[in-house]
Amino acid sequence: MRMKSILRYFFLFIICLTTSIFTKVSAQNNTGSSWLKKFEYQKAFIENRGQFSIPNSFGNPSEVLYAVDHGG
Repeated sequence: MRMKSILRYFFLFIICLTTSIFTKVSAQNNTGSSWLKKFEYQKAFIENRGQFSIPNSFGNPSEVLYAVDHGG
């Protein structure tokens, strides 16, 4: 009975060790997915509902329906 108990703990230890090793190796290989991300502006067209003020000095007399907001 004692030998079966030792074998069970040994196999449990081996399974935990193997899982731990593969988890660490997998985490090191995923360099593209990091918890740290840089702030980037949204890369999409935004419907102009009055939030964009476009002066007439840009030479575009027509109404602006969509725009892209990239900061400055």
